[in-house]
Amino acid sequence: MIYNIKNKPYYFRKVIATILDYGLLFAVTFLWMVKYGEPNAEGGYTVTGIYALPPIIFWYVMLPGSEALFSKTLGHWLVGLKVVEVSCMKADFIQTFKRRLADLVDLFFWGIPAIISIRNSAHNQRLGDLWAETAVVSLQDEKERLETTGADIK
Repeated sequence: MIYNIKNKPYYFRKVIATILDYGLLFAVTFLWMVKYGEPNAEGGYTVTGIYALPPIIFWYVMLPGSEALFSKTLGHWLVGLKVVEVSCMKADFIQTFKRRLADLVDLFFWGIPAIISIRNSAHNQRLGDLWAETAVVSLQDEKERLETTGADIK
């Protein structure tokens, strides 16, 4: 069975989840660079070679990986949101990877492209969600939908 998503925009919760996720990502990357990087002329650190891979792998695991496995990132979990396909099925890794690649565009200009997209899409989706055919829903709304329909997310 396919159920249409009827969700709210959840602007504030989405912003907080993004700040939490990328704050953690940047903090871990910064600590990694300080620990394994070489000081450069600008006063920062440069990480090259094999030592440049762990922050990239951490991004893969933390964002698209956790969304594919658990339907949510740490930030989404803390604010009570999850990622699903627009058909309410569980999103796969390709979909979560696509939506996270689009973060570059969605978060450009302080998230204004994402806000415009959320306001003007049928399921309150940002550009990455439109590309990946996913949506971000509230855990509470999803629980109520499942209780009233007797459906289960596969």
